[in-house]
Order: sequence, then structure tokens, then C-alpha cells
Amino acid sequence: MGTPVPAPTARHCQAWPSSASSRSRAGGQMDTSHKAKVQPRIWSCPVITCFLKTTSSSVLELLENFWGRRQGTQAGSEGTAGTYPDASRAATRAVFALSRPLLSRCRFLLRPAMLRPAVVIDSGSRFTRGGFAGQRRPQCVLRTVLGQSCSSGTPWDSGQHGPALHGLNGDWDAMRTLWGHLLCCCLKVSPEEHPVLLAESPSCPAASRVKAAEVLFEGFGVPALHVANTGLLSLCAHGRVTGLAVEAGAAVCHVTPVCGGQTLRQGTRCLGVAGDHLCGHLRQLLLHSPAEPAALQALSEQALSRLKEQCCYVSLDYEAELRDEGSHHPAMFQTPDGRWITLGKERFCCPEPLFRPELLRHSCPGLQQLAGQSLQTVPRHARRQVLGNIVLSGGSSMFPGFPERMCLELNLLLQGAGVHIEVLANPGRGTAAWAGGSMAASLTSFQHTWMTKGDYQEHGAEYVQVKFQ
Repeated sequence: MGTPVPAPTARHCQAWPSSASSRSRAGGQMDTSHKAKVQPRIWSCPVITCFLKTTSSSVLELLENFWGRRQGTQAGSEGTAGTYPDASRAATRAVFALSRPLLSRCRFLLRPAMLRPAVVIDSGSRFTRGGFAGQRRPQCVLRTVLGQSCSSGTPWDSGQHGPALHGLNGDWDAMRTLWGHLLCCCLKVSPEEHPVLLAESPSCPAASRVKAAEVLFEGFGVPALHVANTGLLSLCAHGRVTGLAVEAGAAVCHVTPVCGGQTLRQGTRCLGVAGDHLCGHLRQLLLHSPAEPAALQALSEQALSRLKEQCCYVSLDYEAELRDEGSHHPAMFQTPDGRWITLGKERFCCPEPLFRPELLRHSCPGLQQLAGQSLQTVPRHARRQVLGNIVLSGGSSMFPGFPERMCLELNLLLQGAGVHIEVLANPGRGTAAWAGGSMAASLTSFQHTWMTKGDYQEHGAEYVQVKFQ
């Protein structure tokens, strides 16, 4: 079974640039030369580190030695042997007893919670991904559905109702249960000991961001929180802090411009056609094809999604390929019950609504046109730099031919820009938002951006709006 997609013309890049190939910030790209384990500056002080490593007995020993040397010096000056009088030992113990509450309080305040790697969570409309900062791939992937807790012995993905709808947090009780399962059962961590970086959909309203902070600080007691736009994180996965992120997900697609690490919200565009809509479109196409009806009726949603991912592709010339029936290369797909389904033109007709929403009776512009509108909102002095850093992310961008078609459409749309546009399409772009969060949270320069629990207690949950504008 061959795929009639021409050789790729879009440029593919590595998700994790090495330190030898790190790019400068001046070029709109991320400096990864400081990538290190999560370690706030206070812990780099050798005095504090030594102090925290010192046990109660060793502190007592240090004080006793200090007083012993002092008494020995005094005794030596009087021509007697250096001894350690019982009175000095008693005085030392009394001083240490008085200072013990202070030492315990310092240990409590400076406990090494922030020494532990941050947990990165990306809760999409269909999947929730979680793992630790510094990892290249998420450690666990859960279906974003309402299921049973891990103690019941039932699979988490046995539910039917999703707590996140179209990238927006809806059912917060379900979201709290989902995050608790992710942290305690999958990652097996204590939430009080790990900072959390939360990926946020560009469509997420301000109230949902505040509620997320409240749930994580109050419900889980996390020591620190960072909320980041998925468009910015997708750019970070490619080592950029300036560019245009084109995200094609399961429930919604977004186009987000970013300049110098700042998301331009006024330039963000949304498309109401995404992976779930394409699955429904594919089912309708197959129902009008000569395929066996019984096989289609028995096809579950998961099997249909797998059929779409394995057999469909984006055509570089939809109209020409639709006219030329001889160019259709059929593909065979075996259903879970052993039946076979043959696909012809359905292979490239399925993802076409991403570029032509009118095929699904949507009046909104296509993804390439939304990208052009978003680029017009970028300041002129940064527009050329943004044009050179257009990245793709999301599961619905994984169709073969999608990067090439997007590159072709954008060059046709922006012919007068005086620059040849290239699209950055990483092979792992399906989880680019999570990977970008993992990379960002592992940088030393990122550590001053956390909203700590002290900030939450002092300013309240609304402070998340000020901290992460």
C-alpha cells in the first residue's frame, strides 16, 4: 500500500536542539545552553546547602568543638592543659536547645521541594499527557474522560464524558480526579513536592485559568505553578521564542503568533474544524462509497480514528486529484472484527476540510487563511522573523502531506511578502506542546517565572492573571 504524496518539501527539524547547535535569542530562538535540573538560586549557596545537610547531632558537635577550642585557647594562655569544662558543655547544650525551634523552622521553610523536577501537564480535549521536566516524551498519556479512580481496579479510559471540551476546562470535579490519578497513580509523586507546569489552550478563558490555580494550590498543595500557552510551548519544542504556531488538535485548531516569548492574544485565531470533525466526515464519505455497510456500522470511534490516522493523507492539489480517478491509490484497512475496508478518494477527501471548511458547511476561513490573518497582526519589525519560524503541532497535523500543503498555501497567500516561507514540522509534533513545556521547565533561566504557594496565599488565585499575561 503506497502513499501518493510527493517527496517532502517542508523543512523538518529536531525537537531537542543540542547545546552545540543552540541558537541565540537575538535570532528569535531559544538559548538552551543553560538547560539544567530544576534548581532555584537559593540552593546554589554553599552555606545554606551545608546548613541544610547538617544534622542535629553534627550541629551540636560543631558548637561543642567551637567552645572546646575557645576554652582550650584560654587555658593554654594560662599555662594549663586545654580541657573542656562541664560548664561549657552545659552552656553549649543550652544554646543549642534554644536554637532548635529556629533550626527546625528553617528546615521547613527551605525544604527541597523545588529541587525536585517539575511535573508538566498538557490536558487536551481528548488526551492528557504528563511527565517530568527534562524528559523528551510524556511518561503517561490518559484519555481525557471521566473514569474510575485507580483504586477501583478499572481502566481509566472506561468512561464516556470528557472534563475538557474544545480545549476549555468544563467539569472541574472530573478534572481534579483526572489530575489526581495522573500525579498519584501514574507518576507516583506527592503533589506537595513538585512544581507543576500546566499547558493552557489559547481558547481557555480567564476564569478557567484562575480555577486551575485554585485546584492545584488548594486541592493538591503544589509548591509552585506556571501556566503557559500551548502555542508558545510548541515553539519552545522547536527551540524558538518568536514565530507562528499552527496547532491542529482533536476538537479545535489554533493559530498563535508569539514575539519574544510573549503571546499576541489579539492575533490568535481559532478554527472549529479539527480531528473529531474529520472522523465524522470520513464516516459519511465511507457510507456513500461501495464499502460493505455492515463493516462500517461495526466500526467504533477508536477504530475509525485509527483508520483516519493510518490511511488518510493531504493532497497537494485537491481539485486535480479529485478529477483524475486514475491517480487514486486505494488502501486496505482491517477492522477489529476481521473485515476489510477499501478506501479510494476518501483518503485525501477526509482531511481537506482543514483547508476548506465549506466542505463541512462551515463559513469560516481555512487554516492557511487564518494563519495569514494572524500574521497581519504581528508588528512590522517582527513580521519577517515570525514568517521564518512557522511551526506545526497537534495530532491532526500528522497527516502525510500536511506540512507541504501548508507551506504551499502560505507561499501562495503571501506572495508579496518578499520571503520564501518554510514550515517547521517535527516528526514528534503530535506532543509538541508537552515537549516544549518539558524543555522550558528544565532551564535554569525559567526558575524565576514560577508562581509560588506564597504568592497564592498573599495575592489569591487571581494573581495568576497578573503573573502569566
